[in-house]
Amino acid sequence: DHELHKKMKTPDKLRIGIIGVARIAKKNSLAIQNNVSNCVITVVASRDYEKAFNFAKEYCGSSNHEVVVKGGDDAYAEVIESRDVDAVYIPLPTSLHKEWVIRALKAGKHVLVEKPVALSYEDYLEMRQVAFACRKFLMDGTMFVHNPRTDAFLNCVTDENIFGDIDRIDVDFTLQGSDDFFQNNIRLKADGDPLGCIGDLGWYCVRASVVLYCNFKQLSVQAAQVVHYQVTDDGVPFDAQCLVFFEKNHVLNFHCSFQHKWFQRMEVKGRKRSAQCLDFVIPRQGVPLMFSVHYQEETSGDGLSRVDKVDFVETPGGPPQEVMMWRSFSQFARAVDAAKDSGDDAESPNDHWGSNTHSKVAYEISSVSLETQRIIQALMESLCANGSQIKMSPTNPELLRKGLYLSGQM
Repeated sequence: DHELHKKMKTPDKLRIGIIGVARIAKKNSLAIQNNVSNCVITVVASRDYEKAFNFAKEYCGSSNHEVVVKGGDDAYAEVIESRDVDAVYIPLPTSLHKEWVIRALKAGKHVLVEKPVALSYEDYLEMRQVAFACRKFLMDGTMFVHNPRTDAFLNCVTDENIFGDIDRIDVDFTLQGSDDFFQNNIRLKADGDPLGCIGDLGWYCVRASVVLYCNFKQLSVQAAQVVHYQVTDDGVPFDAQCLVFFEKNHVLNFHCSFQHKWFQRMEVKGRKRSAQCLDFVIPRQGVPLMFSVHYQEETSGDGLSRVDKVDFVETPGGPPQEVMMWRSFSQFARAVDAAKDSGDDAESPNDHWGSNTHSKVAYEISSVSLETQRIIQALMESLCANGSQIKMSPTNPELLRKGLYLSGQM
């Protein structure tokens, strides 16, 4: 072990151990060290000690507490068994998630894991059941749902007096990978992240639809279909055009790709108005958080002459969304601990984390994530069936209500 920083007592902060030093871990490491997160990094581990050491030196330098570096074959296990760790962050390839999530939970640690959470819906379900049984919180690393702009956007577009019925969501999330990306990136490896662009970029598209249609509009999913796709020689998708069908003719249409220029647009369409967000996943730097509302106004009384109008809606700034994600995770984890300590979790020990407000929110955000995984799986089944439409069983009725975690309940 190597101590990089002077140790300080941090009793009120959630102590985070990081296993794996993937690129996304760099961004999250900086977010954890923001005071607003209520978290602190205590351990960083990689199979390669030098990588872990260099990572900690470069990305954990803004903390004035001890950061222990671990390397070697037992490094991950040492993190999840550490008494100096309350929660584990897992940015490993998807194929390794199930093993290390379950091991961490059983070791008494809360877990934040990168998306996609699992290779299959069944694996995710098993992980969540372990989390319930161990009374430890499990959350995925989707950042944009913790951005206050997302809350403002959803509450705006679901005002049917203004927008009418929002029955169409169109999303594009694409990035252009280099030759090196296609040859070496884990997101295109069948033994690493076999869900490819659907599990990676498509996760955000599906997640937005689950929140809007299931949480806010109380609609169940019905079917999923990949209408066009391209895959690697190993069958990993790198470009996909997808449809997800919900009740009452509500549809999500999205394109995710590793071969087109950077683009992250979400548009929701109602009978009266539509709204667009052109940076819905990763906000642009140096500009206010905003989205636009599009509609027409009549210029004469005959209803024939109309002019296009656009309103730009700015939302309050604040800490970056990744910081707010870690702040939320800390709140949820502490709430689950409090429920356990108080006996609040005793009534239904196998299917929830407790009845206090934050525990309920924790359950709901977990359920939204689980439903996202279920739809991703149906899309992969469609791809494997040459684009056939896959019928789906109804969404869990408990999810068909306005989202607590996006309605000021936290």
